[in-house]
Amino acid sequence: MLVFFGLFFTLSLGYFSWPMLKGELIDPRLKIKIPHEYFSMFNWLNQQKEGRVLQLPLHTFWGWEYHHWGFQGAGFTWFGLKQPFLTRDFDRWNLKNEKAYQELSYALYAQNLPLFEELLSKYHLQYLLLDKSILAPEQENKVLFFDETEKMLAGSSKIKLAKDFGQIRLYYSSVMESTKEYPELLDFENPPEELKKEAQEKAKIYDVINFDDFWLDKPFDYQIDFEKLDLKPELCGAQKENQVFSLTALQKNSFTLYGQNSLACVKIRLDKIIKTRPAPNFLLKIAYENEEEKAKICLAKWGTDDCAKGEVKNEGFFFQFPKNRELKNYEIRFLLDTENQFEEKKSLVKDLKLTTYLAKKTIPEEIVDNLDLESKKTQYLSFKEEKRDSLSFPELSHHQSYALLMEAKNESGLPLRVCLTNYTSKRCDLYANLQDGLNVFFIPPTDPEGQGYDVNLSNYAIGPIPSKNSLKSIKIVPLDYEFIKYQENPKGEYLLTNNQSYEKNWRAYEYQGGLKIKSLGKPVMIDGWENGWILKDKPEDQIIFFFLPQLLEYFGFLLIFILIVLLWFF
Repeated sequence: MLVFFGLFFTLSLGYFSWPMLKGELIDPRLKIKIPHEYFSMFNWLNQQKEGRVLQLPLHTFWGWEYHHWGFQGAGFTWFGLKQPFLTRDFDRWNLKNEKAYQELSYALYAQNLPLFEELLSKYHLQYLLLDKSILAPEQENKVLFFDETEKMLAGSSKIKLAKDFGQIRLYYSSVMESTKEYPELLDFENPPEELKKEAQEKAKIYDVINFDDFWLDKPFDYQIDFEKLDLKPELCGAQKENQVFSLTALQKNSFTLYGQNSLACVKIRLDKIIKTRPAPNFLLKIAYENEEEKAKICLAKWGTDDCAKGEVKNEGFFFQFPKNRELKNYEIRFLLDTENQFEEKKSLVKDLKLTTYLAKKTIPEEIVDNLDLESKKTQYLSFKEEKRDSLSFPELSHHQSYALLMEAKNESGLPLRVCLTNYTSKRCDLYANLQDGLNVFFIPPTDPEGQGYDVNLSNYAIGPIPSKNSLKSIKIVPLDYEFIKYQENPKGEYLLTNNQSYEKNWRAYEYQGGLKIKSLGKPVMIDGWENGWILKDKPEDQIIFFFLPQLLEYFGFLLIFILIVLLWFF
């Protein structure tokens, strides 16, 4: 009987395992046949020299692909290539790595060919793979930008169509500077075989705009003496019983505002500080320091109850002054809000500083006057569903840059999500979760002839926890793009990079022969993404790059060897 059951079990195991033994671990009905164009592309590209490949289109940051021949997933193309591949599936897990997608997609959808070429060099991109079998479900086909992409690439003298495989087009970019190969001592995946990788030596950092930081041109500071301004406390809110508002401890660079059950304020006319207009068009920055109870600040039209800029809690802000705005019509207001609070509060305001910046390019006056927008507080509540809202701004020109300011609060569940939809490309130029408080987003200019944006909001709830959010205000403020200026590197320095994402544990050494090895120190981040070593002299000898955590692998090999020795003898 035992023999029978043993034989039955063995035969059953063989029967059910037979598909796996035939290579059918995945049911053939679930397999999708990859079109032959991909294999032709693999064969051709693998015969070319090494160079990073950029996959197009760049219509979505989700890193999930849909193809009209049936495939959907995170992608597969890189499995058939020897070249490194730049696609969203590799960088979407790290916020710092998303810069490549953000910058490249912006340049592509803005049809800014010079910037796109600079970015190809910045990220060391040698090939562009345009896959026209990709779909955009639940979106218009226009969002893929196939025609616009091909037209832009055709207009470049540095990007040429290398091979056409039908649905797949492969372009070669010559914008890369010459590279020098540095052989690595070990192949870290299969030691000790030798593997050569490229490292690039450049004499400059490219002037690609970094949207995280920008500088304004020609600043001029105004220092304020409060003792000379004849400041007086005022009641800016409704009169009530048991109110207190006062101004004390007035000094040259500070004053203290007191309040109880009131909206106390101090007003300072701009023309008392800026006596001579610096230019017909300029940008004004207001900065100050605040201690104890936080005072609000706003820039208001003189003689009105409303703030032209809106009250903000941040300690400082920018305000655009076109030539039709007179300084004498505006005043700075500091407000201490203690309404319905019956305990006296005080706020110390000090070191008020006004800075003006001259504009290289002006914003149309009608845009500045009409785009200071604010809505009433709106609440969104969702339970196991998604609720959406939309605000349309069809008059906004895509040729202008803006700052989108949204003040929100998350009370429970997931935060509000915002998508800024571009009327021309039909894609989200901005997609982000709103944080508590003031959210500021930079919207760079895109196509010169288009106009119109939609601010789409999503209140999404999953599971038993409801999503409750409130949106206090939305403001779209024109931001003069020409205020941005470039910074250049000092002359006479050499830049060495190993063409890898920045990681502080990389090291570079110069092998000078024999036992002489010179350390080039720790890396710095260059071009906003990669390792770099700034050198005073051009390296003439062999360069060795080493990743310190790799020592852990060698330590593991040593432990395995010790374990084998112990097992052998004991």
